[in-house]
Amino acid sequence: MIAQRNRIFGLLPRCGWDVVNVEDHLRSLGPDWFIDELWEVESVWTPNGLKVWITFLIDPQVEILSNRKKRQDVWAVKAGVRKPTGWNIEDDEVGLMLNAGWEKRLPEFFSRLSDLRKQGMKQTLA
Repeated sequence: MIAQRNRIFGLLPRCGWDVVNVEDHLRSLGPDWFIDELWEVESVWTPNGLKVWITFLIDPQVEILSNRKKRQDVWAVKAGVRKPTGWNIEDDEVGLMLNAGWEKRLPEFFSRLSDLRKQGMKQTLA
């Protein structure tokens, strides 16, 4: 998961995004048990300041009470214009599975992330 995390982190600035906050969620047994790491990201392109949350998701089939280590059992990343409320990837969110071939799917992930920015722009104009 470290390679995927670093690659996504490195590509965000090139695509007009700035990571403004990173929250670790190690061993959380509360309602956000599914979060390994949560990034608050802001658009530096128009609409400037639009917020998106990128969530590194813990596999829901993993025993939560186990001694899971940070960045272990992360199966996907999702992004949305609001903080996540569950482990599943909703229709209005962008998802990237971190299994084999994940790098080939990165361009689509970033294209869909750009679509979130366009949706945010339409909302600010409405």
